[in-house]
Amino acid sequence: MVLEIKLKIIPDIETGIIAHQVSCTGVLHTGLGKAIAAKWSWVESEYQRFCGPDAGGERFVPGKIQMVRVSSTPELWVCNMAGQNLHGSKKRYTDYEALALCLSKLHGKSLDLELTPFLPHKLGWSGGRGEWSVVRSLIEQHCPNAIICTG
Repeated sequence: MVLEIKLKIIPDIETGIIAHQVSCTGVLHTGLGKAIAAKWSWVESEYQRFCGPDAGGERFVPGKIQMVRVSSTPELWVCNMAGQNLHGSKKRYTDYEALALCLSKLHGKSLDLELTPFLPHKLGWSGGRGEWSVVRSLIEQHCPNAIICTG
């Protein structure tokens, strides 16, 4: 399947599921995560709650996703995908197996909600250092209805 690529600015999407990769550290400090936190502060609060010591069985581990509704009309969600445990710039932190699991879960949620998932171009790069060719292949396999946004 060929992924659909559009010139869209993800924080400007009005309906669908905005998905991005996060670590399990509770920090949204770069790229799309930073923009999401600036626009919808409760997304960051919910993410941090899942990373904290009181999260219990809900605690973020690689492979988990967290869906946070940001609008009901039109319907818009943010999906925090734990595709890496830690973050940094010196090595690859993106866990391809965890990201594949997240993408499969995202695909299922998008079908259940009848909404389109939107992913950033070069998902898993900022803070995760994943190779885009590998990540793109994972998207094609596990979330083929996703739209890649380049804006």
